[in-house]
Amino acid sequence: MKTIGKILLFIGGLLFFVSAILEIISLVTVLVKSPASFFGSVAAIIAFTIAVLYVILDLCGGWSGMTYALANKNLNWVRILCVVIVVFFVLGILSAVITEIGSKTFAWNDWKTVVYGGVSGLLYILGYVLDKKK
Repeated sequence: MKTIGKILLFIGGLLFFVSAILEIISLVTVLVKSPASFFGSVAAIIAFTIAVLYVILDLCGGWSGMTYALANKNLNWVRILCVVIVVFFVLGILSAVITEIGSKTFAWNDWKTVVYGGVSGLLYILGYVLDKKK
């Protein structure tokens, strides 16, 4: 089970890392095209700050998950990030459900963050749990 856990944790970490790189490319593209979209108002600056914090979280989560799976380093980071991932996953589901109820329609755009973040998060957490099983 430990080997399967390490493999799942590595895959989850890799997905987080790739997601962060793609998000960086997306942010840079938007900043080059129209910088005013992130710096035009206080709300835009807050949105940009939150996006940067998510990128940092994804990079740290991906890197620490992969290094723990390969070299048993960063256990505390992995443990903390598992809790953070669960909290963000639950908040994402609640946000998507509230949005769907408020708009009375179903839109993939509301659920794609939950699905894409959820797959890597579930692999990450499942890998950590299986690796810690005795």
